[in-house]
Amino acid sequence: MLIYYDFEGKRMHATVTWMENEGTIEVELTDKRLRNFPGDLLFDISRTNKVTYVDEDPHNKRLCNLQMVVGRRLQEFANQGTPKQSS
Repeated sequence: MLIYYDFEGKRMHATVTWMENEGTIEVELTDKRLRNFPGDLLFDISRTNKVTYVDEDPHNKRLCNLQMVVGRRLQEFANQGTPKQSS
């Protein structure tokens, strides 16, 4: 699934895979403006549909902000009911 989100005042997108049998959400950063970040980010989702993540690099404030923005967007989808897809 493709999601859109706003980061640093720009509209961006990423490809998201919700794992069926795991509590993992894989986010592939497909927007070319983010090529200096890791290509994939991992988020976790609990049975109560709470989306969490571990900061990839706590010293990189831009990356932390990106994870927070994407995490909030994923939480919106989780609150509506997780769109399960196989990997």
